[in-house]
Amino acid sequence: MNARIASLVALMALVTTPSCKREESSQTPSTMGSAHRDGGCHCRRDASATPVARPLADTSVYGLDIAWRDQDDRTFSLASLRGSATVALMFYGTCQSACPVLVRDVLRVEAALSADARAHTRFVLVTFDPETDTPARLRALAEEKQLDLSRWTLLRASPDDVRTFATVLGVQFSRVGPSEFTHSNVITLLDARGEVSAQLEGLQQPVDDFAHRVEEAAR
Repeated sequence: MNARIASLVALMALVTTPSCKREESSQTPSTMGSAHRDGGCHCRRDASATPVARPLADTSVYGLDIAWRDQDDRTFSLASLRGSATVALMFYGTCQSACPVLVRDVLRVEAALSADARAHTRFVLVTFDPETDTPARLRALAEEKQLDLSRWTLLRASPDDVRTFATVLGVQFSRVGPSEFTHSNVITLLDARGEVSAQLEGLQQPVDDFAHRVEEAAR
């Protein structure tokens, strides 16, 4: 991990408050402890597609030294995505409520793109639960959701590396049971340099604005 990435991880660990929560119309932040339970997932309901502040403007996830394995149990380097817009989602395969909705939301983003932008955009799903989500399970999930693996990649890594990746994306998660996690519901856009460009938070939100940002990043 390069020095700038390490600094960002340390900074976010200090200043990021838990975001696995439900926010009411006042949009007053709450803590992870106040998250509601929804069919095995603790779901976040706030939503927006807004530019993300980048404390270190030249920081890229491509600087993370993570040994990724994909749905075919092959090594995978995030740096191979350089030059493309990348839509990233963190999830876990045994989730029965929020995660299936989030995957459908990413599919809605994909469908909203022009053919040219779609051809220059990659979609990455990273599991919170690498112990359960083996390559075979990730492959089965891709087939179940009819994901086009020419554009979609499902990834797993060590728990520590998954935590590092989540921290850089500002995604909060915590194991609350043998097969249950509380987590942020957020879709992230990485630009061609691998920097966080925008995020869409919440479930079943309008995707047009976020898709427009993807179009811009894919140019």
